[in-house]
Amino acid sequence: MKKSGDNFNAADWEDFVHSTAKSAPSGRDLFKTYQSFMAYVDTLPKADLVKHGWMKSKNDIGALSSLFFQLHGDKNQFLYRKSKEAKTPLLAVWLSRARVEAELAYHKRKVARFDGLAKEDLRSIAQLSVDVSVVLELSTLLARKGVVLVFLAALPGMKTDGVVFKLTSGNPAIALSLRFSRLDYFWFTLLHELAHVVRHAALLDEPICDELDSDGTDEIEVEANRLAKASIVDRSVWRDCEPKYNQNKEAVVSFARKIHVHPSLVAGLLRKEANDFTRYSELVNEVDVRALIFQP
Repeated sequence: MKKSGDNFNAADWEDFVHSTAKSAPSGRDLFKTYQSFMAYVDTLPKADLVKHGWMKSKNDIGALSSLFFQLHGDKNQFLYRKSKEAKTPLLAVWLSRARVEAELAYHKRKVARFDGLAKEDLRSIAQLSVDVSVVLELSTLLARKGVVLVFLAALPGMKTDGVVFKLTSGNPAIALSLRFSRLDYFWFTLLHELAHVVRHAALLDEPICDELDSDGTDEIEVEANRLAKASIVDRSVWRDCEPKYNQNKEAVVSFARKIHVHPSLVAGLLRKEANDFTRYSELVNEVDVRALIFQP
């Protein structure tokens, strides 16, 4: 593979397959994309990509063909809650892989036609959290509603928690990075991405990537956070609930039982609201979601 300063040779890319190309690209455009691609590749943690199985070796640049065509097709212009710590190349390669995994999942699973998702659906999905093992069934359950869900481990140093975008079929797809193993984090991230499907389906031609650690003020992110929280507990019920005044674990468990969600979801909301992430560690770390999903 030539470096970005060498002459571009179209033969170098004959093994790259891109099924969504709309027209034959010009040589100039391809070369510009090639330069951007190589600049990205030079900054990537190739050892980590090999470890993840995304490359056979550090020189297996052809394995990153989806990234090349993502850069060429949309110029990496997606909605993203930016932060100073955002690692764009890491995000770009992770997102390109997420697209491939989601398209494959669509063709492997029996995915229904997507006819929309209502906020009431999110409430029903949140209530599934009572059964911890349902995490392993969510991809199948969401496929019945026309939504593709895939899990793709975060790359070291990557801040992105989840992304939602539209497949070539028109179905929405969600990829979760499982950057943290906590059960409350898993469920809130999923509900946040599903909230985008409910509220922002018209925007999904471009991926919406989320970094939930960042307290951004983007209107669509604020709206998604609000709906995700309301899917766990109604605002009027949350306002004066007992765990706000009684911080005992038993109060959290009792309230969670009342609203039919796993206690970790309630604990997570309380931790976030108080900006105290030392509370209820036993509850939120009760299950290692990463180990559950990525088990051998």
